[in-house]
This record gives sequence, C-alpha cells and structure tokens, in this order.
Amino acid sequence: MPRKKKSSSARLGYARYVVRVTGWDRFWSFSVNLDRRYERTPLSSASTLTLRGKVFRPSDFKCPDAEITLSGHAMDLEGEERRNSIGYVDVKSGLLRAYLFVPEPSMCELTTLAASDRLRLIHMVGGPLRYGSAIVFGVNLNTEFDEEEW
Repeated sequence: MPRKKKSSSARLGYARYVVRVTGWDRFWSFSVNLDRRYERTPLSSASTLTLRGKVFRPSDFKCPDAEITLSGHAMDLEGEERRNSIGYVDVKSGLLRAYLFVPEPSMCELTTLAASDRLRLIHMVGGPLRYGSAIVFGVNLNTEFDEEEW
C-alpha cells in the first residue's frame, strides 16, 4: 500500500515569533545608480526600519534579544507570481535576527508608528528554526500588548 504524502504545510510546520519592541533605527538612501547589475533603473533607493526588542514567544527561546529589519526595497517584492516567504529569521551570536520585505509605500506609516513610541510588539509567522534559520510567511505590528493574548 503506497504511503500518503504529507501536505506542504504539514512538512513545513509553523512557528510564531513574538517580540516586544524596545527601540528602533531608520536608514534611508537615494542615489544615481552607477552599478546596474542589481537594479536596472537609473536611480537607486533603499530604506530600512530596524526594530529591536525582547523575545516573548517562543517562551523557552534561548536568545532574549531580537533585531527585526523591515526593508522597503520595492524590487524585492515585485516580479514573482508566487512567493513562499517575505524574508527570513535566524539566530546568530545570541540574537534573533529577521530581515523582512514590506511594500515600499508602507515604510512611511511604519516609521511614523515607530517614532510615535506606541509600537509594542512584532508578531512573525514562519517555519520552525532548522540549523539556526527559517523563512517568514507574514508579519504583524501592534500598538497593544496583552501577555495573556500571546
């Protein structure tokens, strides 16, 4: 009798990474594109919002600190009909790090939210860590944090 194949979600598994926000940094760059190997446009722009915090979930996580970078680099979200992730999460040197691509128009709103000092939590859904890294399927930012909900 042939064995049943597991569905892709059963093979991948899911993990939730919840981080309490404690600080942030912003980077922005705009220039003439002198090297067109990576971008074919005459102008180049880049913007990132890096959020720092303390890992809340998984509760038994060995790294207490986290750094999540949201990139508004438009090129990285366009051109693919089907994406399997919006970025990655990894653990290096005792730090949970994530690099996530978000729509470039959202960067202004996200920066305003971080600057307002009301941003409380980042919730990422992705695969479980394997060999210290995993892909991320989605991200939510919230201005409220109720420990009982998480």
